[in-house]
Amino acid sequence: MIKILFLPLLQLSSGHHQVVKALEAWFKQNNKAYKCESIDIFSYAFRRRYRQEFCVS
Repeated sequence: MIKILFLPLLQLSSGHHQVVKALEAWFKQNNKAYKCESIDIFSYAFRRRYRQEFCVS
């Protein structure tokens, strides 16, 4: 299985999100070997930084 991560800008419903949704739908319809996920790039970056600074391993 091939995993694809989309990182659209912001959580607003903008052109970036519409393109991501269209690509996810196309991959889902045309090839079952792909698993797509979309995460807001700022949420993703903040989560990583938060874990690095505040969480103990």
